[in-house]
Amino acid sequence: MKRWHLALALVLICSFLGAAARKPAAPIAARRQHSQTVHGVTLEDPWAWLADREAPQLAKVLKTEDKYATACLKDSKKLAQELFGEYKARIPSLEESPHALSNGYYYYNRQNMRQEHSVYYRRQNVADAPEELLMDVNKLAQGKRYFDLDIFSISPDNQLLAYSTDESGAEVYRLWIKDLKTGKARDLKLDYISDFVWQADSRHAFIILDNEIMRSNRCYRLDTASGELQLLYTEEDPAFNLGLYKWGDRERIFLSAGSKNDSEVWQIAWDDLSGSFLPIAGRQPNLKYSAAIHNGDMYFYTNRWNPDYSIGWCPLDACDYEGWQELIPSPQSYSLQDFTLFTDHIVVNYMYAGHNQLAIYDRHDARLLHEIIPAEPSDLGLWNNPHPSASGFNYYQESWLHPYQIFTHSFATHTDSLYYSAVLPPGYDPENYVSTSITYPATDGTLIPLTLIHKKELPPTPNPLWLNGYGAYGDVESPWFSRSRQSILDRGVIWAMAHVRGGGEMGQAWHDGGRMLNKKNSFTDFTAAVEYLIAQGITAPDRILIEGGSAGGLLMGAVTNLIPTRIKAVIADVPFVDVINTMLDEELPLTVGEYKEWGNPANPDEFHYMLSYSPYDNVRPSVYPQMLISSGWMDYRVGYWEGLKWAQKLRANNLGNSQIIYLLQKDEGHTGSAQRLQVFRNLAQSVAWGLYWIIPGRDK
Repeated sequence: MKRWHLALALVLICSFLGAAARKPAAPIAARRQHSQTVHGVTLEDPWAWLADREAPQLAKVLKTEDKYATACLKDSKKLAQELFGEYKARIPSLEESPHALSNGYYYYNRQNMRQEHSVYYRRQNVADAPEELLMDVNKLAQGKRYFDLDIFSISPDNQLLAYSTDESGAEVYRLWIKDLKTGKARDLKLDYISDFVWQADSRHAFIILDNEIMRSNRCYRLDTASGELQLLYTEEDPAFNLGLYKWGDRERIFLSAGSKNDSEVWQIAWDDLSGSFLPIAGRQPNLKYSAAIHNGDMYFYTNRWNPDYSIGWCPLDACDYEGWQELIPSPQSYSLQDFTLFTDHIVVNYMYAGHNQLAIYDRHDARLLHEIIPAEPSDLGLWNNPHPSASGFNYYQESWLHPYQIFTHSFATHTDSLYYSAVLPPGYDPENYVSTSITYPATDGTLIPLTLIHKKELPPTPNPLWLNGYGAYGDVESPWFSRSRQSILDRGVIWAMAHVRGGGEMGQAWHDGGRMLNKKNSFTDFTAAVEYLIAQGITAPDRILIEGGSAGGLLMGAVTNLIPTRIKAVIADVPFVDVINTMLDEELPLTVGEYKEWGNPANPDEFHYMLSYSPYDNVRPSVYPQMLISSGWMDYRVGYWEGLKWAQKLRANNLGNSQIIYLLQKDEGHTGSAQRLQVFRNLAQSVAWGLYWIIPGRDK
């Protein structure tokens, strides 16, 4: 062999070995025999053992997964560092929340660019009142790998602060009471607290405690001084969860029990220190409602007359269920979201065609007086209106391109004044970007809303596309402003959201059209978005990334099974993909309460339908896209094992050479990290990985 041939051969061999070193073989955990038969169907699950936290080999599997993920992420590591720097540069040097007035004080928090958590303050509503430090969460979190604050409630006499903390990421919160005069906090040693409302004497409170599988099922009266508990109510139906709230007049506290389809509400005077909650209306099938009391009348937010809700009314002294009257119905094609009561007005938040707007009515005769319709699609809602006799009301607005703002609207003149505006990122100009709302046809002809966001000046098509989706629980994917999204847009990527059925953008019918025995509509709506965007020449299969988390991870899994070769990359965060095994296990926290969303596998028809789309059960030999799957070890909502098992099955069936990465965050739960910089690190890692695969011209 000639010397140059030998040299060339050595170069090629070294290049091949180098590439092999950069891309190690995907690990596949050992299979173990496991099967169960349901409705005559035998379900084989060789990776079921990975759900056992105590399994002797699990630690080794997770260590191997971590090593493989680290190797796969090397190619995008430099870009991840670049993105992390961009995210940090957009943090304001000092960021302050809006000042919310409550019981004679303004409450707010601040966070400087070096702090992971907020610092909470208040200032009395009098001239020249000094600022009071209430809590520095950074000090509470010091030395802890995870720390999150949930309940934050000031006593009626303004002397005590009730707060709850989670130090594991498992959403198990513990109650504390802080004396605001001395600064000392007492640990009440009450775990699993989910709700807290003070009573009038500033000593007693009503609380809700969760059980071990995170059902909010017990209501107590708590003596915060002695720690003594008095059980008031236990919810026996596992499909229901309890909650507490105050709405309308200050003198009433409401206890609610709610499932996916039904609800029941009780009320008690806030100064009643010995009585029990009194029922408002008995529990009735498919009746959802909440109640408020104002000026001797009771008002209802209810689906009694309309599945998209309306406002009901009755006099407080004659308010049995038969006496309810519909006061303000939802106009056709509108969905009523919530409302607030004032002395002479009712302000209603509606959704129309997936977009929020506000309407102001006369409280006495229900006449429509004024509407607030934003000029661009926005998340619009009522904000901190503590005084019914106020001359106006506060509302917030946020859009895809403009950050959070709060306005005060005058009842007399119907004009707005700006109360608060979030800080714009340095160098950001909304005029450099475009947000477009369009529709596309689903496979059955239904028009599906689609949001597209991009820079005004785009390179010639097809463009890289980052397509998001969720489509569950009737949740609305309302517009939100994102400082980090700018890094995607500035790299010539189109960011998109498909508002598929299963969400609530078009009311209850939109939710019903994508749940239970209609769930597959969510998936085909999303695949139709992919095909539409390709057909329009906007993007191409080798430039499409899809992303979704939790129930949106189910969407990602189902879509990946349906069109694996029409997308380049998938990001699935805490994905609910092992549908059958999860819904068969009634000991898991959310199973029973989710039957009305996904179905009950005890019902043969519902079982077979769920089995036909469950992502884990429908993995088949195919060429799969690049995939990044992440889970939280402390996640009680979607177990870490769902993504882990799914990754093994995908790799075992992958006919291509794509990377299928599983990332486990050891100190996090369903909602991710509670530390701001760690959130940015995690985000930079996943975004960099996604951009690496969909932006053309990179060496892959």
